[in-house]
Amino acid sequence: MSPIVEKAGRFYLNETEKTGLYLTWLSCNDFGALRKIENQVLLKKAWANIKGRLPHYFKNHVISLDSIVKTFKKINLTINPKIDCAYDPEKDMLIYNLWSLFFSSTNDEFATPKPPWQIAGLLIHEYDHYLFFRKSAMIGKTEKEYEEFNREHLNELEKRAYSNQIAFLEKCKKKVPSKALTYKIRIRKWSPDGKPIDHEIPVIPMAKKGIINQINQVILQYRNVLRKIEVGKGYDDFSREDSMKSHLKIIDLLSLPIKLDPSKDNYPRIEITM
Repeated sequence: MSPIVEKAGRFYLNETEKTGLYLTWLSCNDFGALRKIENQVLLKKAWANIKGRLPHYFKNHVISLDSIVKTFKKINLTINPKIDCAYDPEKDMLIYNLWSLFFSSTNDEFATPKPPWQIAGLLIHEYDHYLFFRKSAMIGKTEKEYEEFNREHLNELEKRAYSNQIAFLEKCKKKVPSKALTYKIRIRKWSPDGKPIDHEIPVIPMAKKGIINQINQVILQYRNVLRKIEVGKGYDDFSREDSMKSHLKIIDLLSLPIKLDPSKDNYPRIEITM
């Protein structure tokens, strides 16, 4: 499904994109409001639409989307800026930053919608973490036990997960469409009820080569992460720093109504069925 629909020669965001924008704004304006029934319905519908775009990229892959869904069962959405997507073995749960579920920051002055192949790759990465912890009989242990385990195995854990994620994305390049419509977005002001009222949304036609270039850029980022791990840089520190920078930029590009405390680690979560 394209994030853009055309009506009478004009281009508009589809309903999933509009819902993603609204939920992103609401999570900053009043996270607790996400628990209201009507917003729970929006969250579930938005995730169902996102998930519906993923099976194509898992076709003929050794790990199926069904296996991941059956394993995790639920997603815990958060606005913790230090987390992008993570598997918590202590609680045996998948955690996903709500903003990152819908958007990515870019090097220019726009945010972009998160493409399905990238979401699929993140799920592959976190499922690999799950398999690693399960094989090591380390699911449901104490915080102290994880500290000891990570001191010895964190680099191995991440190197394996990133390598499998890169291999998955390499295969995705053969599965992208021949052309697609996407968009960039910059919001400067919101209405009191969560509608963008001062914004730019350039529509971008993309050929297959352009989509493959996007995948190659993400693969390059992950290869750089592997190089950092190889030279002994602390993964937890630089990954949290990278996530924080990315989410701060999303806040800025979308003018989200929130001020973050970099020292804060405890953020609310909301659970949805996967």
